[in-house]
Amino acid sequence: MGKISDQKNFKSINLTKFKFFIFKLRINRLAGDTLKLFSSKFDSLGTRKYNQKFPKFNIKEINERIEKFRKILKIENKLQCILLADRTIIIRKV
Repeated sequence: MGKISDQKNFKSINLTKFKFFIFKLRINRLAGDTLKLFSSKFDSLGTRKYNQKFPKFNIKEINERIEKFRKILKIENKLQCILLADRTIIIRKV
């Protein structure tokens, strides 16, 4: 049994293919950056998609749920719900 270095278990790297691969990655990155630049200018035209992962809060529905939650847990303190942004709320006791 010989040394590992004596055995030919590896393939040489084809530098032409590697250079072409790197060149293709650079072109894809340039195209992506260009598209991002142009798409950000046209967001005001209504191309923005609805964010379904985090929908906007309905403050009335949240208040109803907080009241139900308060009654179930028998919390005597009044809880207040404040809408900070479209998708951010703060719940605190009054």
